[in-house]
Order: sequence, then structure tokens, then C-alpha cells
Amino acid sequence: MRKITLLISLLMIATISFGQTKQADMARMAKHVKKGFSTQVVDIPVQAIQYRSIEAVEDTFYYCGHDVVGGVGYDAAGTFSVFLKINAADLTPYVGKAILGVQAGCADASNTASMTAHILNDSLTYNGDNPLVEGTLVDAVVDGWNDLPITMPILSAQDLWVGYEIVALGGFPAGTDGATGNIEGADLLYGGGWATLAGIPLDGNWSIKVLLGTPDGCLAPFGLSASNITTSSVDLDWQSSGATSFNIEYGPEGFTQGTGTMVNSITNPYALTGLVAGSYDFYVQADCNPATSDWAGPSTFVIPTCSAPSCFFYFDMVDTYGDGWNGASLDVYEDGVLSGTMTGPVADAAYDSVGVCGTGVLELVWNAGSWDSEITFSVETPYGTVAYTTGASTAADLLTDGQTFYVGESSCTAPTCPAPTALNAANITDSSADLGWTPGDSEGTWNLEWGPEGFTPGSGTMLTGITDNPYSLTGLAELTTYDFYIQADCGGGDASIWVGPYTFNTISLCGAVTLPWTEDFESAGNLADLCFSTIDNDGDGNDWMNSAEAGSFATHSGTNCATSSSWEGSALTPDNYLITPQLDLTSETGTTMLKWYVAAQDQTWPEEYYEVRVSTTGMATTDFADVVYSEIVEAGGPEGNDYWFRTVNLSDYNGEMIYIAFVHTNCTNNYYLNIDDINVEEDTSIDGAVAGVVAPNNDSGCQLSASESVTVTIFNNGGIDLANFDVSYSVNGGALVTETVAGPITAASSFDYTFTTPADLSALGYYDIQVTLAITGDINAANDVFDYEVSSTDAFITVEVTSDNAGGQSWALINAA
Repeated sequence: MRKITLLISLLMIATISFGQTKQADMARMAKHVKKGFSTQVVDIPVQAIQYRSIEAVEDTFYYCGHDVVGGVGYDAAGTFSVFLKINAADLTPYVGKAILGVQAGCADASNTASMTAHILNDSLTYNGDNPLVEGTLVDAVVDGWNDLPITMPILSAQDLWVGYEIVALGGFPAGTDGATGNIEGADLLYGGGWATLAGIPLDGNWSIKVLLGTPDGCLAPFGLSASNITTSSVDLDWQSSGATSFNIEYGPEGFTQGTGTMVNSITNPYALTGLVAGSYDFYVQADCNPATSDWAGPSTFVIPTCSAPSCFFYFDMVDTYGDGWNGASLDVYEDGVLSGTMTGPVADAAYDSVGVCGTGVLELVWNAGSWDSEITFSVETPYGTVAYTTGASTAADLLTDGQTFYVGESSCTAPTCPAPTALNAANITDSSADLGWTPGDSEGTWNLEWGPEGFTPGSGTMLTGITDNPYSLTGLAELTTYDFYIQADCGGGDASIWVGPYTFNTISLCGAVTLPWTEDFESAGNLADLCFSTIDNDGDGNDWMNSAEAGSFATHSGTNCATSSSWEGSALTPDNYLITPQLDLTSETGTTMLKWYVAAQDQTWPEEYYEVRVSTTGMATTDFADVVYSEIVEAGGPEGNDYWFRTVNLSDYNGEMIYIAFVHTNCTNNYYLNIDDINVEEDTSIDGAVAGVVAPNNDSGCQLSASESVTVTIFNNGGIDLANFDVSYSVNGGALVTETVAGPITAASSFDYTFTTPADLSALGYYDIQVTLAITGDINAANDVFDYEVSSTDAFITVEVTSDNAGGQSWALINAA
């Protein structure tokens, strides 16, 4: 019922909706769908605008056509920025004057913590924290128009983006005018990326007004910057209007104003000397004598340890969704001084470097973004060793905001003690694992650190002076993910750099199971008690579960099934692994078959995509390299409660220990994917099925001929090859046409058979074609018959209907002739 309720509420906002994009339109799904933005219509009474005491306001510049009628937001807590672009030509009449304030429309004040005016002159480098000018934070927000204090002299005609950063508690607070069409530059920045209202798509413009006029006071400087940085000095400069004398205050990054070093009555630019390596903030105040302006700042600069890098560390950065790191970044510090920041790729991948002096300690600090589950990266030393990697599937969301996740030497010279390589884990049980590696040289002693996945090196469990490779690590917890790092000890105080992490998963206490193995999800209320493991690889907190944990679900049999969601109050992008216990196929020599039943919980939105993958090594996502089956689920499965019966031949894995993963992935905004009645066994059954009719059809025209080929798809659900059996068809209950299929059709495979005798379908009308199999020993007669309808007509009338997706409509085509 929750899903129906949401769709009804979306219908109510359809006049300025982002659109009811569903699975059928996945090719058109854009970044905003993933990020979860939405809109609503609001009824905002006109508010009296609370002007600041600026008597010099002469004009109000805006693009919005009328008052606030709509709102945009996450419908959840979040911070984002919205802007209108003012073209240089429109600013030309105001050169020599100033921006004296911004008025912003709010559509949901109760869900707004604050609004702060921002002005940009370069939208490409803006990340939410670095506007050209930042106004005063306003936390007493009202519905309708709000006065956001900000000032900036207009010294030249240039493109400006004027807007505000809004901290939302929920709802849809950013006000829009609901007008038809969009002006250029109706933009918003959220999750580290830009979007336009037109591209979302949403008609209308932001409710933003810019107050312009002649300033009647001493305006604060803006555009603070630092240049010509050396190991002990920097040139500070800024922009201002009219003032020739300034005061600055500087100190360590983050210092409290009033506690820094003050320098008065200086000119612009100003050479600041006598500095030591480190990060600094500075503020600037205009001295208009006798008045002084507000302080502008802080602006941050870094004094390096050395005048030029001696070597470089290299960063291979990936975003699996392909839309950049969404606000995440990685700071590189050498001896406590910021050497550089990696902001990730613009799209899917980037390779970059940071220079270091090579004299001390290298620290890497993570700054979380909004979609860290999409991020992977590796760090390579100047001498070619991988110092750190998240791994191909162990995403950066395991790191926490502000975490120092790596500490090591920044040396430019390769250690005389080479680091080990090829870290691995084998013989994994519920409580132990054999950790191995390839020695870097001839060393025979190592140091090993291990801990929970994502732990910060230095905070784990340290084992020094170990001599066994592989090393048997015990005392582990079942169904738990661990990391380990390794360091070579070459003796005499000579040691390699630390390398890692390598990630592994312990298995269930259940241990390996032999065949036949069946699971109907009825004997326990959660998956762990049934010896299944799950991985929420997209990190959204929505994982596979036993349906008994969530309520009433459609099942193939009994009352329980396994289920995973692509919609739970809002669209999800699942990458969820349902992993079977370890299956022992070491004694299997026959036809080993995997069988299961699958259905979409919501038959209106059934297009859940999933894959069946096999691992012969472990249970990490990267271990499941073999995709043995995949499909987009369709509605109307014939096996009861809309389930489909599926089979895969696993005989290629006979003689091995395997895990099977059902991976719900690459889909969004449907509902739940249900899996039930899984079975793995050596199959000696005979079970052929008519899976469909390929021809005749109307693909090439409306009217059919007197000699139409009849082609049917036959699927082997059993474990015995099918050969030399009869297949028949009849048209409208007429005479049977029976022929023999020579085969063989191997287990879990299909074959398209074309009858040598065609069908006469030339008369206009509808034809019911029934296909029947006759296979000796077939265990399931229900799937041996298939009914199919095709038409032979002289024309089709195509009616295109657009629906708001709310359901409940009906359509009729009436012949009025």
C-alpha cells in the first residue's frame, strides 16, 4: 500500500513534477533520479519582505515571473545550492554600482534550517564551499520571500551566478515560480554535480531577486586569493570598490578571528613573509576612513615544505556510476602539510598525481561525498608499488568522513626491502583463514596487521616477526569481512612499506553442504539462520531479507521467500548479493542442475534485473566472476503467484566447491524481486517444455499468408538430453501437424524448431495456435502445452495513450461507424 500512496501523492504535484520516470524509461533516467530530487506545488501566501536598511537600492533584477508557487528538494535532509545566471550584458548598466542583497523564495520554511546567499563568477570550480562572495547565514526563514544579506561591488561586466545555499531538513524548500519555460542558467548544485531545471526537467525558474544600487557604506572586499607561494612567503590579493587601505588577519587554518596576527593599513596586493610550512587562513577588511567594512574571508593557502616536488604519488580514481565523485575528495598531507587534493573523475575514471618533497610521513585523509558507494581508487608510490587500494568492489563508503585511512613514508626512493605482492586468503572457514603473499625478495620475516573491513592502519591487530607464509589467522567471527596488510622485515631495521588491504569474508558456521540441497525459506525467519550470506554492495542499507522480516509477500510455495528491493519509499539502485552456503560438488559426475522460481512483487512494475553468479574461491563480490544466468523479470509468470521457473546447468563445476549468488542489480524504481524454492541436485529427470512461439507473427505486416512457417522454442528443464520426440501444432482446434525433433537438446538449454509443414493463415481473422510435446517419461505435463494467438488483418489502428501512472484508468476504442 505504501507504493500506491506515493504515486497518488506524486499525481497531486504533477503540474511541475520531474516526471513519473519508471523502469520502462530507464534509458532516460538521469542523475537527478538517482539522487532523489523531487518537487511539489505549494500554496504560499504573499509575505511582506523584510528589507535590510539599505536606502541605496535602486533596482531589483530577477527572471522569475511571479511569486513562489513550487518547491524543489530531496524530500529528506540535505544541502544544495541554486543559482540564476546573470549575463554580462545584463550587468553592464550596473558597472560602478553594487549588488546590495538577495531575496530568495522559500516553499517550506518548516523544513529549512538556513539559507545563505552565494555569488559566483566561475561555476566550473564551485563546489558549494568556495563562492566568490558568501553572505550572512539566515536561519529565521519564512515561507515566501526572504532577505539574504550579501554585498559585492560590480567592477566590470561579467557573467555572475547569484543564488543561495540551502540546508534542508526535508520537504521541498527551494522556491520556484512555476512559469512555462526556463531561462539560461536556472541551475542547482547537489551531490557534487550540476543540473539545470530544464534538464531535470522542470518548467519554471528559481524565485530569486537581486537588489542593485549605489552603496552608501564601506563594502567588504571579495575574491580573496593567494599567489607566488614560496616556502616562506605568499602574495595576498583581493578585489574591492574604492578603498585603498586594508587590514588583514591571518593564522593557522581554522583559527578563530581575533586570535590571529593582525596587519593594518596595507595595500593590495600584500606580500606576507616569515611563514613556515603549513595551512593558513586570512581575512581582509577595507578601511574607508573613518568607516571600515565587514571582514571578508577566510581564504586558505598552503605554504609548502619544499619549493618544488621531488617525486609524485599517483592516484587511479573510478566512479562506477560515471557521474564523478559527488562531492567526495581525498587530501594528501606530507608532514602535516597539505600537498594536494584529489577530487576524482569528472565522469567514470581519472588518473592524477600529487607532488611531495619525499622527506617524511605521508597521510591520506578521506572527505566523504554523497555517493561514496560508487567510488574506488588506488594509490601508487613514486617507485611503482601500490600503497593502498579500495579494491575493485570494496567501495570508499567503508571510509568515514575525515578518516586518516593511510599513513606511510613519503620517500621518493624505493625501500631497499621490497614490499610483498599478490596478497591472498585461502582455506577460509567460519573462524579462520590462511593469509598468503608473494615475498618481495628473499626475506623470511613479516609484520601483519588485520582488522574489520575498512579499519585505519595502526588501529588494527598487529602481528610482528611472523615467519609463516601463508599465515593461519584464527579467532575470527563467522560471516564477517576483514582486511589485512603485510610488511616485509629484511632485518637490521630495514622494512618495506606496508601494502594492502586485502579483503576476505569468513563463511557461515553451517559449513559446506552436499547435494541434493533445497531451500524454501520456511524453516527460519531470517536468511542467516538458513546459512545464507548477504552483501549490500551499494551500501544503501536495503539488503536481501527473508520476506518474513518485512510482511506479506507473494511466494511460489509456503509463506516465505527471499526478497530484495529497488524501491522503498523512494527509488533505490540495488547491488545486493544473496549467497548460498558453500556447495560441495566434489563428488558430482552427472548433470548438476540449479533450479529456482522468480517473480516481481509488483506486477505493474516488474522489470527487476538480476544475475546468477558462481564463485569457486570465496564470498567477496569480486569472487563471483562467472555470470551463468541473467534476465529482466517479466510480469505474469505461469507457475502460480506470477512466478517463473528457471534452470541452469552447473555440470562445469563438478569436482569443485562453489558458492552461488543471486545478484539484484542494474535496475531502479520498481519494487521487490522475489526468489523462492531454490534447488541444486544431480538431475536425472526428463522435463521438456514449450517456452514460446517464434513464428508466425505480425513483425513484417498485418496480413499473413497461406504458407506461414511455424517455429517454436523448446526448453529442456531436466537433466537428461532430449532427442527423437514428437512436437505438434494445431490451428483453431483443427488437425494436428506432428513432426519429430531429432535433438539432442542438452540440459538447461533451448532449441527453436521450425515445422516443415506451414500453416494457412491467409483468411482475415484471429488464430489460436496450440503446440504440444510428446516426450516419453516427461515428469511435468503442464508445460508440454502452449497456446498462442496471432492475427491476420488488413490494418491496425494504433492508439497512443499517455498516463500519469496513478493507475485506475480504463480506455475503450468504440467503432462509431
